[in-house]
Amino acid sequence: MNTTSRFCCVLLTAAFLLPAFNAWAVNLIGNDLYLDDATPAVTFNDTDAANSYEYVILGEAAFFKISEGATSIFNHDTNGQSTAVGYNASSAGDYSTALGNGASSGGISSIALGYGASSGGNLSTALGDSASSDGSHSTALGFSASSGGLGSGALGVYATSGGGQSTALGNSASSAGTNSTALGYGASSAGAYSTAIGYKASAPNPDTIILGEIPSVNYGLNYTAVANGTTDPLAPLHIFRDDGTASVLVVENSADQGPRTLFEIENNGNPEFRMTNTAMGNSWVFSAGLRFVVKNNQGDWVMRVTDTGKLEIGGTLLEMSDREQKHAIVPLDSDVVLEKLVQVPITEWAYRDESADQRHIGPMAQDFHAAFGLASGEKAISARDMAGVNMAAIQALADRNRWLELRYERQVSRNDELEARIAELESDADRVDALQARIAVMERLVPNANLVLTQGEAP
Repeated sequence: MNTTSRFCCVLLTAAFLLPAFNAWAVNLIGNDLYLDDATPAVTFNDTDAANSYEYVILGEAAFFKISEGATSIFNHDTNGQSTAVGYNASSAGDYSTALGNGASSGGISSIALGYGASSGGNLSTALGDSASSDGSHSTALGFSASSGGLGSGALGVYATSGGGQSTALGNSASSAGTNSTALGYGASSAGAYSTAIGYKASAPNPDTIILGEIPSVNYGLNYTAVANGTTDPLAPLHIFRDDGTASVLVVENSADQGPRTLFEIENNGNPEFRMTNTAMGNSWVFSAGLRFVVKNNQGDWVMRVTDTGKLEIGGTLLEMSDREQKHAIVPLDSDVVLEKLVQVPITEWAYRDESADQRHIGPMAQDFHAAFGLASGEKAISARDMAGVNMAAIQALADRNRWLELRYERQVSRNDELEARIAELESDADRVDALQARIAVMERLVPNANLVLTQGEAP
């Protein structure tokens, strides 16, 4: 093709006659030198403006483009199968789509929709004014939303999902941690695998779930109340039910057996735990300090346990002793118990955590167990066992006392008999003395008689 033919291949002119006050002429020109190359072009030109091409349609095997002057408003790349629609829209990524003023889809198979939206990551989607999805397989939805992490999602005004496979949902929400989730206005999940839920919630540490706002953290001002089953929480954590299902369950199923703290209460002062019967209107309060205190509905203590293990009660201590709750019942020889008890040393002493002047009297658990072998073991003595041993010993002493009383009664009876005999003998002696006196008188009356009288013979 010669130069002349390249400059003017085809000239088609169509004149349309409109009312005189509004007459227009349209020129359709096929020109392969419009952009100083061999690209065919169709221009729409207002003849009132000399040498001014207002709209241009360009097309060849590689692309199809519509522009306003030098500014593109539609571009379809037939090689990369990408499409850009909108003022200065750009779809540089293969198989990508950009729709909107200044929209840009740079990633392969990405979509940018909205003013200034940018989908730089492969297979990413940016939807909204200035939304940006730079992470591969990411999604940004909302004004200035940004999904920079691989496979991340940002939804909301200024929402940002910078961590890989993270999710930010809410105005200014930010999920910087890998696999983290931020849900709520200004929520931030910076820790890996963390979750921040609620207004200004912040989860900076890994593998954590944070609920609600915290003063002075992440620009928070107040604490957040969490409710389940009610819209009017009366405490920072309020669970409400009216169907009999309210409960809290803590389960530790570790294969390693051992004591663990599963429920803990801390306070700058005595922490208290209250249980209230709403049907009866009465409460029990458990309070801990130097003493563990149980209080009744009036606030008066009914039981106290000191930090040294002393138990104080405000009423009567009752221990279950129902016959129906016992088995393997055998009779007991109280005399044997008494003999064993007599062998148990009883001493005076003080506990090691007490001062030496705080005295107690009693046996040692080892001696008591050696004597009776009861279930309380070698380190402690059950008050029930102590009472049982003492009662058995008292019964043995009572039996012995009854035997002694019988012996005493018999001895008293014998003494009475002896005293009666003594009295009788003393009476006989008096009679003898009287007879002797009479004989003496008679002898004086007959001093010269040769009569010899023996005691007991008649004169």
